[in-house]
Amino acid sequence: MTAIGLIGSGNIGSTVARLAVAAGYDVVLSNSRGPETLGDLVAELGPHARAATAAEAAEAGDLVVVTVPLKNYREVPVEPLRGKVVIDTNNYYPDRDGHFPELDDESTTTSELLQAHLPESRVVKAFNSIYVDQLGVLQRPAGDPERSVLPIAGDDAAAKQTVTEFLDSIGYDAHDVGPLAEGWRFQRDTAAYVMIYAVPGPDAPNGPGRQVTREQLVEELARRSATATCEPAGHPGTHVGPGLQTGPYVVEQGGWRRRESNPRPATHHQGFSERSPLCLCSTPPIPRTSRCDGPSHCLVSRTYPRPVRAVSHLADARIRIDDEPGLTDSPSCC
Repeated sequence: MTAIGLIGSGNIGSTVARLAVAAGYDVVLSNSRGPETLGDLVAELGPHARAATAAEAAEAGDLVVVTVPLKNYREVPVEPLRGKVVIDTNNYYPDRDGHFPELDDESTTTSELLQAHLPESRVVKAFNSIYVDQLGVLQRPAGDPERSVLPIAGDDAAAKQTVTEFLDSIGYDAHDVGPLAEGWRFQRDTAAYVMIYAVPGPDAPNGPGRQVTREQLVEELARRSATATCEPAGHPGTHVGPGLQTGPYVVEQGGWRRRESNPRPATHHQGFSERSPLCLCSTPPIPRTSRCDGPSHCLVSRTYPRPVRAVSHLADARIRIDDEPGLTDSPSCC
């Protein structure tokens, strides 16, 4: 039986371990604090689980899941992972991880960073776009009409097939989004990230999950570059495509936030301070950020190697996000 090594045994790692043991796999768990801190989890999982160091888990795993904070990715052992398929669950949280300039300017992705660190491994991005509450309850047997699909991305076709088979064994279908560089399509703050699997509500994504079919996932992946329309007073709406993020306001999680003064383009979680009087209300959250600045017109820009963020200018403006169900202007805001 294939053994699954886990480098990191937090919320996602422990949930993947539970799913793997239930499917008949042996799992080797590790974390940054040492195997002696994993006794309770090992006892819960039973005889198919054991604790080890990260290097030992990497060595023991036929398939290895790396699920550590992004800021620690350089600590993942390289040598024992040579030639192996590695699943990367990472997301970029600047408030936790600090700032990575190459991620801030979107010239690379989290999984491409891990692949560069593990040049002789075959990295596949998976599990990053579903919240732990849903990951542990949405699994279904093959052929079940209520089965959900998870996106994956990777540069090696055989590695992606291995991960597809693993997902199938633990209760999920896989949808191949393409190479690692396309992993941005289901990273944090995109339409295909987390909320798609959660039942809408004030506590989401905490709480119950909902099935996501392949068709639904494909639709949300395509809506990654949702467009904005800005309507300055006295001007007709102007269509804005994917573009560079600039200016002092940001639409995030359904509300306008003012960011602190910063002369350079900032990522979607950099430098936010208090909520400004201008906002939009949205359920589910707006899938991507829009920055607004200026009196009357809209701009389109691109940042290599992929389009990012809709840009529109704001004065006495009302902003609407096209094709986003449930989005409404709040009378108390705009």
